[in-house]
Amino acid sequence: MIDDADVGGGGVDEVRWCEKNSGPTTVVDRNGRRHAVHVSVRRDGSVWARVGRSAMDWTAVDERRHRIQTGLLDDDDVDALRVLAYTDHCALTDVRLRLRVRAGWSPSYVVLVDGAESRIVSVRNARGDCRFNTSLTLAADGQRLVCDGGGQAANKCGMRNVPPRQSPSPATVTAADTWFIKYVSMDLHGPDHWYCSGLEQLNRYTFTGSYYYAYVKMASCSVPTGGLLS
Repeated sequence: MIDDADVGGGGVDEVRWCEKNSGPTTVVDRNGRRHAVHVSVRRDGSVWARVGRSAMDWTAVDERRHRIQTGLLDDDDVDALRVLAYTDHCALTDVRLRLRVRAGWSPSYVVLVDGAESRIVSVRNARGDCRFNTSLTLAADGQRLVCDGGGQAANKCGMRNVPPRQSPSPATVTAADTWFIKYVSMDLHGPDHWYCSGLEQLNRYTFTGSYYYAYVKMASCSVPTGGLLS
């Protein structure tokens, strides 16, 4: 059975997702632009569209000197996400990401996308506070960024431009979920960085992994059989 609410896409010409097999396909938006996605038909009958990157080789562990600036989703991926009218979403990835900031600051940041919006997540500049202690981490399930203020009374992680979200987390922790990661910039020695004397070595980042996929649910259909499954 087809769920009619999931047949089309808000920004694309009508797509009968329940008639799709698993594999690559192209959808056309209402401006005539074509968007390549991979269709995944699941065992429960749900149909998902996938964009993202694989065969990457991110290998930085406890890095202190070298800079990494890389995209996890390219502009075409983001454009596709912006025109697809999905009802659920998740990230599938083996990426590990953690930025540790101690007694200092650097212009490192992560760009997140959700629909038509892009947001920047960065660590607030503590401006000379040598007690500053915080971490920005991608949760183990890959679904959210967690900014941990190191047990301080106020969260100093500084999710710049990211709206507050309901969370059971304590005041020292902020979580930004339901976002996909578009871009990562880890630059511990970028413009305006500073570290308290002798404490520079406490600052580091880890960024490893080989793939990052954004999955969005497009339809709920009858349970497939045989070769339709991904």
